[in-house]
This record gives sequence, structure tokens and C-alpha cells, in this order.
Amino acid sequence: MMVARKELSPQGAKDVEKKTNFAHKVASSSPAQIKSSTWLDEHNRKVGAGSGSRLEWEKQREPKLSPVAHTGIRNLGNTCYMNAIVQLLTAISGFTQDLCAAELAWRTGCPDPATSGNPTILGALCKIVGQVNLTQRSSPVDPSALREAISKRSDRFGGWSQQDAHEFFRLLLNWLEEDFESRGDDTKANPVTEHFRFNVRHTWKCDRCHQESSSVEPFYDISMDIPERQGTWTLADLLGQFFRSEQVEKTCEKCQCTTASVQHEVLTLPKVLVLHMKRFVPDMALQIYKKCFYPVRIDQHLHIGRVCADKLEASGAHSEVPKPYYKLHGIVRHVGATMAVGHYVADTKAADGTWTHFNDAIAFKFESRDLQSPERQNNVYLAMYALCT
Repeated sequence: MMVARKELSPQGAKDVEKKTNFAHKVASSSPAQIKSSTWLDEHNRKVGAGSGSRLEWEKQREPKLSPVAHTGIRNLGNTCYMNAIVQLLTAISGFTQDLCAAELAWRTGCPDPATSGNPTILGALCKIVGQVNLTQRSSPVDPSALREAISKRSDRFGGWSQQDAHEFFRLLLNWLEEDFESRGDDTKANPVTEHFRFNVRHTWKCDRCHQESSSVEPFYDISMDIPERQGTWTLADLLGQFFRSEQVEKTCEKCQCTTASVQHEVLTLPKVLVLHMKRFVPDMALQIYKKCFYPVRIDQHLHIGRVCADKLEASGAHSEVPKPYYKLHGIVRHVGATMAVGHYVADTKAADGTWTHFNDAIAFKFESRDLQSPERQNNVYLAMYALCT
């Protein structure tokens, strides 16, 4: 059967709508922010043109080691969110290899959709992945074909305003799945589903008669709150907070009791685990989203056994259940004070274990110990882990 395209949950849809509305209000209400946005646009144009200019704070905070500028992506004008997500996905070689192999098999004997008059997001993304992986490039990768394909699916993301990187990531997976579904061939595996989809089981227990009921929900990433506290959070702690048991209102079919406890647990393991830190918190009085800078430690190894079911189920084409151990492959940071004014950058790990920082067209290597720098811990927005096999 064809895999159903994932949908945002009702709460997730509300969060996206609020986030978008608040961001527009912030951008239109403050002259100081408008000035900052103009300054950021000027920086983006310089970087997008392949200029060697850099922000002063980047010169001071980023230890510049062996330059690898050939792998950067040109900024087309406030497209740093897109560039950061593409670099993050490229860091997962298993996913991009499956994606590009499936795309190649799909268009065998047909014109390249990324160069025709009606480009697909799938074809355009695969072309960028191939270009990013070239080591002898003399200029940054041009993502114009990808942006053109996106503009045909979304007016907002095809425009020139800054957008949220996490929202773009979720929509990009949706668009890729739609491209695969449009083939009309249910016999071939969908790389997006194979790598990112996993199931979470919710189990309700009546407070009076203790009758249990459960349901299974598909996930593609996990969005975690960062509660205020002294000290540094770990990603394992934030996962524990997300999956903690809760008291909810639910009418029991057996005894009509209206309260229950609900437990959440991972039932199947994704090949790629994407964790989103909710750094933008709503201020209902001001009707804006404020950014929180609470530090989160970026561990290179992550064990999620404590949020998994006692008996994990196999998923995909594999009959054996792997252990719930993951290795870090990349992060995306939001650098800036608000959602409306800021800049997205990515840090990814290569196959040889070295780390590279990507700021649009500019790229350079850095030491893995710098993942724990305050600039990264206070601004990490997305973390992408691959399952250890």
C-alpha cells in the first residue's frame, strides 16, 4: 500500500500557525528589528555572492581551520534556513544515497526533472547533493533549481523572507514524499519513510478501574521544550521530559471515569533521529515568540533506551531490532535574538569523522570539542542522529 503522507498534528499545526503569525508581527512592529533585518540582508547578499567577508562575531567565535569552501551553498536572499537543512541532510550519506538512487531509477529514460521546465523538489535536491559532495568545485553550489521547485509548491517558502528551518525541514520531507507518491509505484521503498519515520505508542490507563487502551502515532522528528532551570540540559533529559507520563482528561468506556494517566514510548526506531529544540516560546501578552537561550549539551552519542518500549518492534525491511544507540551527524543553529531577525548555520560530520561549519557559501573545519562551546549549546536548534548498526 502507498504510505500516507505525514500530517502535522493539530497541536503542531497550531504551533506553526502561531509561529508564522507572530514572526510577521515582529518583523512589522519594530524599527530596530527592521534595521537589523536590513543589515542581515546585506550580509546574506555578500555571502550569497561568494564574498570572503564574514561577520565579526563569526571571526571571533569560530576557530578557523582547514578551509573547505568548495562545499558551501550560495545564499539567494534570506535562504540560509534552506541551505542549513540541505547541508544537514547531506551529512546522512545513507539517506542521500538511497534518495538519489531512487530518483535516478525513477527518471531513467526520461528528461531530468531538475533541468526541465517543471522541476521536482526531489530531482533538484538530488542534484544539489551531488554538487555538494564534489571536492574540486571552484565556487559555491547554486540552489536556484531547488528554490524554483519549492516556489511551485509554496508561495511563502518561494518568497524572499526569512523562514523557520524546522518548519522547512518538515515540509521538505512532505514534499519529497509527495514526489515519490506521484510515481504511482507502491513496490519501491520510500527513502523518507525508510529513514525518518518511526512509531510512538500512547497508552492510557483509567484512574478508577485501570483499564488500558492504546494507539500508535507515526513521527518524523521530536520537538522538545527547553524548561528554564539552572545548569545545562542534555538531550537525553529533554527526551525524558517529552516522553514523561501525564494526567489527562479521558472518559473511560468501562466505568465512565473522566481522568487517566497516559504513557508515551518509542515503539520502532528510525534510522535517522531528528531532535528539535523549541527555542521560540510564546509571549501571549505581546503576541510574539521570544527566543530562549538555555544551554543544551550536544552529545556525540545518544542512548534512548529509557524512552523506548520494553519490547521494540522491527520496522522497514529489517527483521532484527537494533539497539537504541545513535551517533551525532549534524546540527543546525539559529544565531540571533528573535525569530524574525537571525541566521541559520549548520555543523556536520564527514565520513572521516571531521567536522565542518557551514555558513551559506562559507565552510571550514573545526574541532569536535567546539560542539560544546556556549555559542552552540545556547543556540542549537536541530540535532540529527544516525542509528548505530
